[in-house]
Order: sequence, then structure tokens, then C-alpha cells
Amino acid sequence: MLIQKKSKRIAKKIILFLIIFSIVSNIHESIHRRLLDDIEEERTWCQVRYSPMMQIFNSIILIIHFIISFSINLFSSMFVIKSSAEQQIKINNKHTFHQLYIQFQLHEHLLISPLVLMLLAITRLISSFTTGSIKSSRNPWLFILGYYISYVSPMITFIIYIISSDLFKNEFYQTIWRIQQQLSQK
Repeated sequence: MLIQKKSKRIAKKIILFLIIFSIVSNIHESIHRRLLDDIEEERTWCQVRYSPMMQIFNSIILIIHFIISFSINLFSSMFVIKSSAEQQIKINNKHTFHQLYIQFQLHEHLLISPLVLMLLAITRLISSFTTGSIKSSRNPWLFILGYYISYVSPMITFIIYIISSDLFKNEFYQTIWRIQQQLSQK
């Protein structure tokens, strides 16, 4: 029980650190945003303009965010699989790779998820490195569609991690059921 409380405390500190790190490392973007009035098309565009040094800094931050998030997802998945295999080895007193193989099969969604999220996040990374502007009269829907597709990976996280795991899915359904019960009692 003590380990569980300590683990929750550490998790809360890590989450707080990640939120602060994300805000601080992206604050430069909001500082460099400018509104441009397009008189010809009667629109206002939001544009980000960086100095050459700030562009390099922004590129480094984007790559760091991409690599760190992928690494954390992948290594935490591998840690869960390794820990589960070690527990099974202790319970069964068998030091075989068969236990590790079984855990890989049981938790394969944990390894597939970071890879899928990485593939989806690559589109956002690529679109952030492409600079330039387009005229709205030349197919703006393609640009807008590409922009919104790049945000699929953060939104699909729920489906990949919760719905693909029987344990998490059951816990999710139980939580929804408890909330419904609490709301119906009021």
C-alpha cells in the first residue's frame, strides 16, 4: 500500500512537470504569432514568423517533443511487459523466455500503440517543418484537411490504449457505470 501511495505521488509530480515543460517549451510560439490582414481576399490570417535562430530552436523543440513522447510510451510499455513477465517467473519458479513471450502476446497492444501514435504524429511533425503560405483560392481544403489529420494521433490515444485493452476497457465501463449510478441517485 505504501508503494502504491508513493507511486501515485511520483506520477502526480511527473504529470505536473510534463505540463509545465510543455507550456514553457511552446510559449515562444504564441509570442511570435502575428495577424495579417489580406485585403485582396478580405480575410485575416494567423502566421508565425521566427528569426533564423528561433526557427532552429523551434525545430529542436518539435523533435524533442516527438522523440520524448515516443520513447516514454515505448519504454513504459516495455517496462509493463518486463514486470509482468518477472511476476509470472516468480509465481511459477520458471526462468524461461516462454513467460516473456506470453507477456508480449498479452500486452502486444502496448507495443503497437506507441508505433501507431508515432506514425500519426509524423504527419504533424512534417507539416510543422514545411513553411510557406498558400493562397486560399488554390485548394485551401487540402491544406486544412492535412492540418486536422495531423491532430488525429492525440485524439486516437483513447481508442488505442483504452479500447484495445480488455483490462482498461472493463475498468472504463465500470467507471462509466459508477458515474451513471451516482448521477441517477441525485
